[in-house]
Amino acid sequence: MFEEKSPDASENKNGTDQFARSVEAYRNLLARRIAERWIEHHSQNHTEEPPNENDKPAESSPD
Repeated sequence: MFEEKSPDASENKNGTDQFARSVEAYRNLLARRIAERWIEHHSQNHTEEPPNENDKPAESSPD
């Protein structure tokens, strides 16, 4: 009535767990690199560029 689990089942689960940990570690690494590049890019933009003309309040145009 019940099927016995093969010894390969535990090995497969361990392999799956290891793969899941590897994927999670890789995602964390990519997220960290993206965040570092984003911060670097935006910090350079704010220190090197003059103020944007679009940031000034809009003047009312005569109709």
